[in-house]
Amino acid sequence: DGKDTDRKYLQTAKDLLRRMTYVLDIDCLEDGMKRMAEELGITIRTMRRSADKNHVHKSPKERIKYVYQDLKEKNHLDIELYKWSKSLALVDCASL
Repeated sequence: DGKDTDRKYLQTAKDLLRRMTYVLDIDCLEDGMKRMAEELGITIRTMRRSADKNHVHKSPKERIKYVYQDLKEKNHLDIELYKWSKSLALVDCASL
């Protein structure tokens, strides 16, 4: 169920990601795609949606509040891998 997954699988996933030419962070995917296109010398069209300032989304934690902790425990290695992979991303979303 994920809670007891051996950490060796996390290391295997990290080793695989290190071999990738491009890693894009979903948090700023469009910026990453633009940067990758620049590096590849190609032009892409992007569809930036205008944000509705009045529309508020609940956080993932709020949407799944009853199972949040269980999901967090089951997916702890996935969460760790995601946080680690941000260091490989072509664009540092935090700097935008």
